[in-house]
Amino acid sequence: MPKLIRLLAALVVAVVLVLAALVGIALQTSQVSKSDLAFLADLGQREGLGAVISVVRAHMFGVDVSKASDPGYGRQLVAGRGNAPWVIRGNLDGRPRVLKFALAPETWAAYEIETMSLYQVWRGGVRFEGAAYDYKHGPQPASEGDWYQRDAAGARWYLLADGTETPARVHYRGHTYGPGQESATMHFDLVAGDQRLRLSETPDLAERDGQTLLLRQFPAAAGDAPVPVFYTGDDRRFVAAGVVEVPLGETTAITPAEGPSRGRDAEGSELERGEAVIAGSDCLSCHAEQHRVAGPAWSQISGKFRGKIQEEVVSVLTDKVLNGSVGTWGQVPMPAHPGMTEQQAREAVIYILNVGEPEKEGDPPLDPSGNPYPATLEFDILPRLTAVHPSFALENIAPAGFEPKVGGMGFRSDGKMVLASWDLDGAVYLVDPQAPLESRVRRIGEGLHEPLGLEIVDDRIFVLQKQELTELVDHDGDEVIDEYRVVSYDWQANPNFHSFAFGLVHRDDAFYFLLSICVLPGGASCPEQLPSQGKLLRVGMDGSASVHASGFRTPNGIAMARDGGMYITDNQGDYLPSSKLLRVERGAFYGSRAVPDEGVMGLVETPPAVWLPQDEVGNSPTEPLELREGPYAGQLIHGDVYNGGIKRVFLETVEGREQGAVFHFSAGFHGAVNRLERGPDGAIYVGETGNPPNWGEFGKPWHGFERLTWQGNNAFEILAVRALEDGFELELTQPLADGTQLSGDDLVVRQWFYHPNEQYGGPKYDPRDLRASALAVSDDRRRIRASIPG
Repeated sequence: MPKLIRLLAALVVAVVLVLAALVGIALQTSQVSKSDLAFLADLGQREGLGAVISVVRAHMFGVDVSKASDPGYGRQLVAGRGNAPWVIRGNLDGRPRVLKFALAPETWAAYEIETMSLYQVWRGGVRFEGAAYDYKHGPQPASEGDWYQRDAAGARWYLLADGTETPARVHYRGHTYGPGQESATMHFDLVAGDQRLRLSETPDLAERDGQTLLLRQFPAAAGDAPVPVFYTGDDRRFVAAGVVEVPLGETTAITPAEGPSRGRDAEGSELERGEAVIAGSDCLSCHAEQHRVAGPAWSQISGKFRGKIQEEVVSVLTDKVLNGSVGTWGQVPMPAHPGMTEQQAREAVIYILNVGEPEKEGDPPLDPSGNPYPATLEFDILPRLTAVHPSFALENIAPAGFEPKVGGMGFRSDGKMVLASWDLDGAVYLVDPQAPLESRVRRIGEGLHEPLGLEIVDDRIFVLQKQELTELVDHDGDEVIDEYRVVSYDWQANPNFHSFAFGLVHRDDAFYFLLSICVLPGGASCPEQLPSQGKLLRVGMDGSASVHASGFRTPNGIAMARDGGMYITDNQGDYLPSSKLLRVERGAFYGSRAVPDEGVMGLVETPPAVWLPQDEVGNSPTEPLELREGPYAGQLIHGDVYNGGIKRVFLETVEGREQGAVFHFSAGFHGAVNRLERGPDGAIYVGETGNPPNWGEFGKPWHGFERLTWQGNNAFEILAVRALEDGFELELTQPLADGTQLSGDDLVVRQWFYHPNEQYGGPKYDPRDLRASALAVSDDRRRIRASIPG
């Protein structure tokens, strides 16, 4: 019966999609790519037909979606253009810095902005694949259809003066919209020696004598200024003054990108087909062949069933892949895979059962007698919090249909918030938290590339895109962004799906943000990394970038404390046995050795302020925030997208270095907590996000926007843990009840240590239970001194 229901649902979704596509094409509205089939089928299974209809209406018909459940909240289709939004920053065909124009239905142009090259004009569309687009981990956007013009080699620019052409370098400056956003213009400088020429280009289409032309419109040459000249990859020469016409005639088919994302139709042996199914699904988001990620390694599963690759085993595991399961490998649920056929799931299972023995772990640490320390991968998964902290009230402040995947937040001086959403549109919203729900949110910008950081400086809006730091400028005061002005792209970039740019803070007239390392689907570090990856960058207002600190893996959180300290969270990986919270020092190294900097293997790691024990309190820690409330003032909180909720960190300084303790603090949120921002009203604003299957809090939506308001000290809990020479001191938020007697058995104490090596994550070494020999309660019953031998 469940299979019949899934089949009927899939048929309904297919009918809706086909009808919508036919009507959409007729109305010349935004396009739907082939990858939408799988996405809509999955959405229908998860949230029902109503959600599918809302998405189709929003994406294809440009309708008012203020009441629809869709990330296209406020999306508007510009008449005659082929997509909404029609100007999009991002990757394309493995090129990391591209600006795409949907000039007309099924007609696109793409420019590589670092060289101001017209890379491609084509008939077709963009296959929007990737975590922010269709939830796939690994693929990135690619063009599909047939190209009219393509210049893979890129343009070379010169300045012509006194009969001499001098090679010029390009400094891209961003793009602006014309009135009504009906046109868009790119801006750039050509620099040759002490000469600098500011140029612009406005692309558009025209029809003449039955011929379609791409018009590359440049400003006319002015006075005695040097003349800009460019050569295309095939050495054709053009003067960039006036209009350069590009006839669009014969086409050449775009070859689909080769690789795992296209593997579902692969032919070959049963094992090859199984490998292709896995590579084309979301499996590698939770699993890897030889190391545990969210779920067990393939080698662990195959080891469990070694010698038992018979029909009974294959059948049971196939059913678990299709319908989901929990409990076999811990309490982390494996989601169902309704988009897979039974045959595909079976082929994937057979491949997994044939994976070889696990790789040998790195050399273990040795005890004083020369024997390896005992180690364990067993973690204490105690029941997690489910409710909001008693000292706070939580309010959902998102109007119906507004479902941001919050990547950044900041407040203007007028009390209104600017919010960036990590979604298909790369949208930016203006939010008035005090306004009525129906008029609270307005879309003011769009087309950004995975924005995961936002900062407001003197009411100027700065957004960190995946490959660029950008200022958003509203020239006419209508609360719609007219100019996307480049501040900096002064670092190397690649199109890897995991090459995020995280967070954004401003201090001393400079910006600070983080670049994650390149990662393969499944979590292993890429064998090749760019020098800029895994770094904390400092960018001056002039756009120049420098490295402030290094050794990060996936540092999705940065914040400033009142004492000037900069705090960053980072995620488990190779050489990182657990997630952690860091207080960053300039020039320090923080442990990830994936990027082959000179001498990286010999660098001394600066220890974290606090380890966040993996699976127990940390998995994907996010942006910290300093508390001001009650007894918690001065402590930090941070979210965790996978472990869920908000954690609290107490810090103390011991011998010149910060250390401390981490606590579960609050749950009960709509989604997984990604960003935290202090509002002018004193409240804490919570931005939430998620991404299936393993980057999100299980069973919760992948979006959310809420507000935490202090209600007073209403919780009895441990406030602080301080180190003493013979144990610890525990401070409480409220006094122990009179008459309460404590003994050493009332305190559970465990110790272990980590040993970073080239393996992903790491076990706890030498785990031991300790017993307090005495517990002494202070006169005010707010402090407990624990003496702990050993």
